[in-house]
Amino acid sequence: MLTQLRTGGLFKTNILLAVASFLFVLYSTFLTRSGVLGDTSVHSFVDPGYFAYVLLLGGMIFFAGASISLLWLRRADWQRKSLQATPVSREFWIGVGVILLLAITVVILVGTSWPIFLELVGQPKVAIEPSFYNKMTLPLAILLLAVNAVSLVLRWKVTPTNRFWKQLLVYSTGAAIATGGIAIVTQFTNGIMLLFVFATLLALLVNVEWLWQMLRRRPLLIGAYLSHFGVALLFIGVIAYSQFQQQTHLQLPQGEPRAFGDYQFTFLQKVQVEKELQDREKYEYHIEVRTSSDRFVLKPVLFWSSYNNWEAAFLEPGIAWGIRSDLYIAPKAVEVHGQPRMVQLMKGESASHPFDSTWVIHFVGFDMSQAQGVQGRTAAVRLGAKVRLVNTMSAITIDTTVWSTMRGKRWTPEELKIPGTSLAITLEKIIPDRENLARSKVSLALYSYDVPESVPREVFVAEITIKPLIGLVWIGTVLTVLGFFVAVLRRWREIRRRPQRWAEVSVNGQREKPEAIVEKHE
Repeated sequence: MLTQLRTGGLFKTNILLAVASFLFVLYSTFLTRSGVLGDTSVHSFVDPGYFAYVLLLGGMIFFAGASISLLWLRRADWQRKSLQATPVSREFWIGVGVILLLAITVVILVGTSWPIFLELVGQPKVAIEPSFYNKMTLPLAILLLAVNAVSLVLRWKVTPTNRFWKQLLVYSTGAAIATGGIAIVTQFTNGIMLLFVFATLLALLVNVEWLWQMLRRRPLLIGAYLSHFGVALLFIGVIAYSQFQQQTHLQLPQGEPRAFGDYQFTFLQKVQVEKELQDREKYEYHIEVRTSSDRFVLKPVLFWSSYNNWEAAFLEPGIAWGIRSDLYIAPKAVEVHGQPRMVQLMKGESASHPFDSTWVIHFVGFDMSQAQGVQGRTAAVRLGAKVRLVNTMSAITIDTTVWSTMRGKRWTPEELKIPGTSLAITLEKIIPDRENLARSKVSLALYSYDVPESVPREVFVAEITIKPLIGLVWIGTVLTVLGFFVAVLRRWREIRRRPQRWAEVSVNGQREKPEAIVEKHE
């Protein structure tokens, strides 16, 4: 649009690109919400049903038809002027940048739509691997950054060749020196990625200088340069994260430290939260993180929910943000380690405790007195096994109940300690006999705290990721959006000052004193 304003060209191109942008938003919504990619993409929703599918598809077709119809009705107003640009002009390289963006759009359009294409030709739906996007878009991204830098060095219409090459040489030398320094410090030798670093730094240097000049002269003109600067920072963060991240899986038994990188991790405890909510069982796992100079606690979360009948845990990572790097602790599972002895008993059967044979456990019967909900939770059922604990040496007899809570297919046992001993019992589950309920069994875990390896204990399993300079991705994103709004503010003020003149230039495409509307950046 800036090229159109400066030169009067690209009128039809801008209209078509604006229409295509909106239609692609609708198409993206269709891909994620219609369910067509439900079995190939983690970002897609499940099938919402035929009505939603038709609604989304019909909306796309309607707006595409409406756009084409309106363009046809207004065809008499379409500007006929074509863009005349030389290779040493800013508008020429802006056009090249637009072509590169369109090429990236085509790559992503083909990649995301590929499972649909396969289904249309009768082939199994297969998602495109992330490596396809990296391989195809990396060269385009390098060219796009270089084009951004070159376009800012050039002037509108025509640029003196000597001036252009002199400035470009200065910027390129600075970017090359910085790239070489990064390669030496990090011992990084990937050629294509070093070229990406060079292009990013080249765009960064050019935009920093222009940003500084505009801040001193006309702050409202910084929008484009601020956005370009943000994109360059974002790319630096992407390069650092993709090439230098560290990742591993750790098993963290409670109380036992484990080391990775410059960090030491210790699983301290788990704490149940949101107890007042009936549809979930949610736990924070407190992980102490130590470095040579710091200590903090992250709290990744696992929770079970009635949404999937309590069958699989939902996961939430614990994240520590930092200037140099971010630390992610992503939970994967909670395992139970230890070697308790398992026994299965029917009503009336007995078994000696394997770690102290003077104690005998008699299974008396089932206790269903708390089977109708637990702590106000209608989805949870607390089941018990009545047992009689008999010490054959001292003739001590204890009648008690060992409990376990069932949610869906998940059992949460409650430990029962035999008073005055180190022995313990848990009810792991009830094994029903559908044909003869009288032959149903209980499965008991028996262990002793005098034998540590027999005690069941939770082991928190997590994926640890150290992401260097990932903060630049977020800072770059914020600056890009901020630059956009600065540019919007600038244009809004110009329209308020000269509404008629703006209308003449933007609609009719006439270059009638454009310097009165757009300040010359040179």
